[in-house]
Amino acid sequence: MHGSQLIHGTTSAALLAFTEYNRFEGNLLPTGMLAKEGKIPFGGELGFGVRQNGINQSHLSTVWVGSFQYALGYTKIQDVPLTSSDADVVKLRSSQNLTEFEKMLVSEKFPVIFGIRPNRENACPIFETSISGEVSLLEGTKKGEIKVIFVPPEKVSLVQELVKTHGIAVEPFSDKMSVS
Repeated sequence: MHGSQLIHGTTSAALLAFTEYNRFEGNLLPTGMLAKEGKIPFGGELGFGVRQNGINQSHLSTVWVGSFQYALGYTKIQDVPLTSSDADVVKLRSSQNLTEFEKMLVSEKFPVIFGIRPNRENACPIFETSISGEVSLLEGTKKGEIKVIFVPPEKVSLVQELVKTHGIAVEPFSDKMSVS
């Protein structure tokens, strides 16, 4: 796990963090912070994240490495049904100018797991959750905190090319990880 303590399961839409869409910064940001920048995630727990008092306004949901199976479940979330109260999300999504490569990352939604080692004291347990081992990461990840990215074997070279300037290892999901 390359020294990772926490993991964040998601889909390839989160790889926009490494593209022009996110100024090539490579940080995983909570929904609320993205919205303040006029951006919106294209996957994940938008039902909770976009709500005014939602935990994902300022925190990124992760789990301890020992709770790996829970993170795998999040790699299978395809689209969160949006309701009429989520009209701002729909409007923001449609207004985003994505490159063809970025559109591919969003549309393919292949499974992705980020291994994270926080360099600061901003990881705090979430107590009101049914997920054992869930930890919130205040303000998401910072430069150098993502240590490894796991993707399907056929996507390793694509993701390696995407993150090559960030010093992040990219590895295929192993047989033990089961993301089918």
